[in-house]
Amino acid sequence: MSAIGIIGAGFGLYGYLPALIEVGEKKIILPARYKDKFSARSELQMYAGYVQWVSDERVMLEMVDSIVLALPPGYQLELVKKLIHFQNVKNLLLEKPLAVSPGMSSQLIDELVNSKKRFRIGYNFRFTSWRVGIFEYINSITHAARINRLYISWNFLAPHYRNDELIWKRFNSSGGGALRFYGIHLIALLAEYGYTEVLFSKKFGSNPDEVAKWEARFSGENLPICEILVDSKTTKSQFMVSIFTNSKKTNMFNLLDPFDCNENSQAYKGQDKRLPYLVDLCRSLFDDSGMIYVWYKNTIELWRRVEDVSTFKIC
Repeated sequence: MSAIGIIGAGFGLYGYLPALIEVGEKKIILPARYKDKFSARSELQMYAGYVQWVSDERVMLEMVDSIVLALPPGYQLELVKKLIHFQNVKNLLLEKPLAVSPGMSSQLIDELVNSKKRFRIGYNFRFTSWRVGIFEYINSITHAARINRLYISWNFLAPHYRNDELIWKRFNSSGGGALRFYGIHLIALLAEYGYTEVLFSKKFGSNPDEVAKWEARFSGENLPICEILVDSKTTKSQFMVSIFTNSKKTNMFNLLDPFDCNENSQAYKGQDKRLPYLVDLCRSLFDDSGMIYVWYKNTIELWRRVEDVSTFKIC
């Protein structure tokens, strides 16, 4: 890649910018209006020499062959539709969820595939060591000791609840909440490993547009039943993966959060703890495998099935 631009002055700067530089991208183009936010983050100053500032996004889009979008899904949808027609833009790194709903996401991913542009979506659980550990174990055990249930629970206090912020990440209709913003990571993980059916799904919150908690149960051919719990409104911080074989329960992973398990974290001390996973995601943009698009489509289809069977309960 000759030059890459970033649209999004939040996670785009403190997440994706360091990750791109770590994988070897030495020419980052940014619009001048991001300067103040860049300067306000001390951990980014070591990267100042890699950034070329231009007057605005219009100029940036004329100079780059690759774009990172770190925007809310509603904005991302409209911008991707425009970027598809930029001949010079060959590669796109996109945030999850792709759009605010499965229907909109399905239409957009078809347009992306048809455009022949290379793109990646930030389903970053696939780069965690616990993901590898779970499914290698499931695939290696003997038939007699077959796992009959997998349980994944993720408990935390989302920043919008901690700070009492009425931002898009709080609302289901904007692509936020325990299911669409956080749970989509797990949906993508299960879709990659062959889970296709949703046996049960329930959303909880103060109203249907504010989903603070989500529970679901999934099945797939030759796979153990997988139960999911995502609670984004609890003071308890824990990410746990458990397996059940007959009557025996084994806790395979017990972490503070899903990103609390990277052996390379010390190399990025002072940076966002998700940076090692973003490095892997950015590196994957160089992989020409088209099979990843099948996984993306399967993820959206599984998400659609979740939404179709979900019920809601006030809590």
